Amino acid sequence: MLMKNKLFLWLIAVVCILASCSKDDGIDPVSDSSDALLKSKPVHGPVIVLPPSGGDDTDAFLNAINTALPGTVIKLQAGNYSVGLMEIYDFHGSIVGAGRDKTVINMKTPLPLLSQWAKNQTPGWWRLIAGEIVITDLTFKMPDGFISDELDPYNGPDLYAMFMINHYNDTYYDPYGDPQKVLFRNVGFIGGTNTDMSQDTYWVTDNNVWLGIWIGVDYTWPAEGLDYPLTRGSYVITNCYFENILQAAEGFSLGDEAYMEVSDSKIYNTWMGMYFTANYNSKIEITRNVFNNSILYDINIEDNDWDWLFQTTIEPLQRCQYNITGNIFNYTSHENIYGYNNSVILKDNWVAIDPEVRLPMLINLKSNQFNLSGTGTGVLANNSQDLVIRNNRLTGTCYAGVVVDGIPIYDMSGTEYPAPFAKNALILGNNFNGLYPSEANIILGEKTMDCTVVGSGKESVIDLGTNNKIVGMKKMHGGNHAGPTIRDNFRMMPGPGHHPHH
Repeated sequence: MLMKNKLFLWLIAVVCILASCSKDDGIDPVSDSSDALLKSKPVHGPVIVLPPSGGDDTDAFLNAINTALPGTVIKLQAGNYSVGLMEIYDFHGSIVGAGRDKTVINMKTPLPLLSQWAKNQTPGWWRLIAGEIVITDLTFKMPDGFISDELDPYNGPDLYAMFMINHYNDTYYDPYGDPQKVLFRNVGFIGGTNTDMSQDTYWVTDNNVWLGIWIGVDYTWPAEGLDYPLTRGSYVITNCYFENILQAAEGFSLGDEAYMEVSDSKIYNTWMGMYFTANYNSKIEITRNVFNNSILYDINIEDNDWDWLFQTTIEPLQRCQYNITGNIFNYTSHENIYGYNNSVILKDNWVAIDPEVRLPMLINLKSNQFNLSGTGTGVLANNSQDLVIRNNRLTGTCYAGVVVDGIPIYDMSGTEYPAPFAKNALILGNNFNGLYPSEANIILGEKTMDCTVVGSGKESVIDLGTNNKIVGMKKMHGGNHAGPTIRDNFRMMPGPGHHPHH
């Protein structure tokens, strides 16, 4: 009898969902649920067909999502949708378009910013908190110009992120509930352009959005008395497209129950392609992506939490692992505020401050293609421990293909910590044919120790370190250290960076 009652209630819920949607709505017997799409396995599940209205589609989206049974597919048609602020909590389902170039979700402006601040939220367009969510085969597009008539205290009228994602926040406070699962597949993220930059207070560019996707804690500042553990969940961004955004994606505050992947995606015309920091005990894969014409860098990885996790207990369980494999980095010569750019920047901070509290990162760069142009570097590794750089190909012009060194660390108060040694790097099997550096193919700075470099006999190396082993490389003199930006860290400057006001 109990099972019959549950079945009856389920059937009533399905009828209510279908009644709330268009007359074309129905149950598709061969649809995919959210969990199945995460695993790429087809299953049966309810489908809500949501056509574009030609006007404001925000309420239709929210109604469909809030009334959806677990495993529901919200199926979008080809065309243009107009959607304002979306706050989605504990949704277990999929949003599926007709194709990345066919289904376009346009931001409806003005977007409220201050109401998000009032809830201790960093302003975003879509907020995905908890649940198991698949978003596939569509594009999210921002309009040109300022997106709000309100002024964010630090972003001005611009937006911080198109997507804010975490398994909990102050509004949905379930920090020790189930880990979140989010998959973006074949999704476009297109930012807008400002022509009037007089009101920009955070970063003065013509971009009107900082980030495409933010994955990490969702607060402007930790609320007193609340526990904020590290992010838990599986976050996959694959076969996606980012354009005209300051930064495509960021992973911040991932913990030992977190996995993040950005794969097979294209990143065009960003200032900073991807940034990862404050991730401890987790695993992050960056594979087979194509970066074109980033201004400052393509990938920046460090371990600084910027004093933003002071209410978070972080145990040194295992080293945070990053695998950077099979990517293509394309540069044309840029003139930017620093005069140079770097494809990949790596920086261990805690190895200088307190390596017992935060274990050093474990990074592997393998089988990437660097097409360089300008006066920067392919790989700039600061304070790295046990770094592996192997089987990469580097071509074009640059200061140096690979630079490894130890550099001083500055905390948020400006206190300087002496430079530690970058130790035990393995640089092996890389192809430097067609690379024309002004200094050398590889530079091991004064603060390197016990590193191993193996070449074919034609490459040049500058070794200023201690007990490094060099095989099959032409040794050269020189080696001025080139940091990525001012004080070797762009986030120390009074402009860019995640919430530098904190």
